[in-house]
Amino acid sequence: MHINWFSPLPPARTDISNYTTRLLPALANCCSVGVWVNQPDWDVNPPAGVSINKVDSIPADWRPFNYQDHNIINLGNNADYHSAFVKIARKMPSVVILHDPNLHELVLNVIKPQAYNSEDYLHVLETYGGSEARLMGQQFLDAKLSIDTLATAYPLWQWALGNPLGVIIHNPQVLDYFRPHLDCPILLTPLPYKSAAQLRVVRQRQPRAPHDAYRLIIFGFLNSPNRRLRNVLHALAEYPRRNRFYLDIVGDIKQADDYKKLVNQLGLNQMVNFHGFVREERLCKLLDEADLAINLRYPSRGESSGSQLRIWEHALPSVVSGDGWYSALPDSVVTTIAPDDETAGLHRLWDAFLANPLPYYDQGKQGRIRLEAEHTVEVFTKRLVPFLEETNRWRGRVCAADLCSGVGRYLSGFPEASQLLLKERCAREIHTLFGDV
Repeated sequence: MHINWFSPLPPARTDISNYTTRLLPALANCCSVGVWVNQPDWDVNPPAGVSINKVDSIPADWRPFNYQDHNIINLGNNADYHSAFVKIARKMPSVVILHDPNLHELVLNVIKPQAYNSEDYLHVLETYGGSEARLMGQQFLDAKLSIDTLATAYPLWQWALGNPLGVIIHNPQVLDYFRPHLDCPILLTPLPYKSAAQLRVVRQRQPRAPHDAYRLIIFGFLNSPNRRLRNVLHALAEYPRRNRFYLDIVGDIKQADDYKKLVNQLGLNQMVNFHGFVREERLCKLLDEADLAINLRYPSRGESSGSQLRIWEHALPSVVSGDGWYSALPDSVVTTIAPDDETAGLHRLWDAFLANPLPYYDQGKQGRIRLEAEHTVEVFTKRLVPFLEETNRWRGRVCAADLCSGVGRYLSGFPEASQLLLKERCAREIHTLFGDV
């Protein structure tokens, strides 16, 4: 079996590139893989049986895709890495791994209504949301409505997927939402992280001395306001015992200078450190040194969190927002705070943590156990192969139905006495081609 796998790769600064890198050895164990990227270079040594290739947004030659067993396209909301892939998905029915069910900003970047095609964009909104969506779209183009409000109301994933042969999702909360809208097979499987053998040895944490500060960490792709960084900084500034904490901020921030000014205004210079983007080894060291991770996402766009899996690998306790995928996580593996009670919720957590961190360290250990049981790449590949076989049957069913419909239209012009015989013969030929689909 051969798979064409469309995905960014490191050094692309998206967790989907890390996701693919971790999956490749396990995929190579069960099939040959051609990875297709839309980036100038990559920092990956592919395992045996894996090739890496560049693809244009609209390939000149579709044969490498049409004559292979399976095409799997990874779609996230970051337009820098997925705009080319969504164009391909709309032209070539494929299996889509939907990392983020809200793809509005990706669609926005593909259509580019601010520069041109505003009518095309409004037409897409009207197609999937009616006249109210079109009206809100015009308000957004007129700078009278925020993209967050519009994207939350109309995620536009239907346009991005085109006509998929199958969809893979990692968030059980969105499964019921997708079922009425998709006829194709859907695979719900936990977000894969690493092979069990690749997981790091867990560091045993102990309470710090009374004069030592506990280390908080926020990391990942922090440009979106939904990561709540500004709110966390204000909450820390307002916390009476803020000197008991030191905050590491790790990751790209486009407005880094603005945040540094805010830290200075809040008087947090001595307890906040901006690391920027760091290599894997450095991030792992910072996570090992941390005592508590802050992984707030509000509003969540329905995505699962590779960052949360990384937190669990280090058996690190964490706090998450009570929204989306995170809200379904049990209290045994995370601490959840309500989005409308964020500052007070953080203060209560920090009070309880300073009083006794041991229950939170146990929480981190339970997260590691959950990671090993549900989120290994072996779990993913074991479910992927039979699902691809199911999508092949679906592809045959779709092609057979289209062919039957075309034959029926063509034969409608024949004399009625001839139609029955011709239809029976055509039906036998179609069955020969596709079998019992």
